[in-house]
Formats: sequence, structure tokens, C-alpha cells
Amino acid sequence: MVQQRFVTCVIEQVKSFAQGFSELMTSGNIEHFLKGLDPEDFDSVLHGNNQDIGLEDWKLHTEYHEYDQSDEQIIWFWQVSN
Repeated sequence: MVQQRFVTCVIEQVKSFAQGFSELMTSGNIEHFLKGLDPEDFDSVLHGNNQDIGLEDWKLHTEYHEYDQSDEQIIWFWQVSN
């Protein structure tokens, strides 16, 4: 499910972003481009909007396959997600 939500469904957008960014980097305009960016702008480019991920909602709707909520890897995942 994570693979589908975070990789597969956005692969075309990521490819387009990477291609456009690559063209920008090689065109000599990168310095001009970067001077106009605020950290919030870059965050919007990466996340698409300013809404935070509803982590508690995400936890409530997570299905574990071959893992349990009390497994060490799952505990680590939620710790780094905070």
C-alpha cells in the first residue's frame, strides 16, 4: 500500500519534476531560480500543499501485512514519522 501511495501513483509526476529540474540545472538559470525560493516554496513543490499529514489518522487506518503494530520496525517507523 505504501509503495502504491508514495511511489507508483506519483511516478509520472516525479519523472516530470526531475526532468524539469534537470533542465533548469543545466540551463544556467539555477542561481536566479534558487534566489527566488523560500523554504515554504520548496516544501509546496515536494508535498503539493501546506496541509500536514494526519499521522494519527494514518495510524488508525494502517494495515500490517506480515508485521504487527508492536514489531520493532513498526515502532521505529512511527517514531521517525513524528
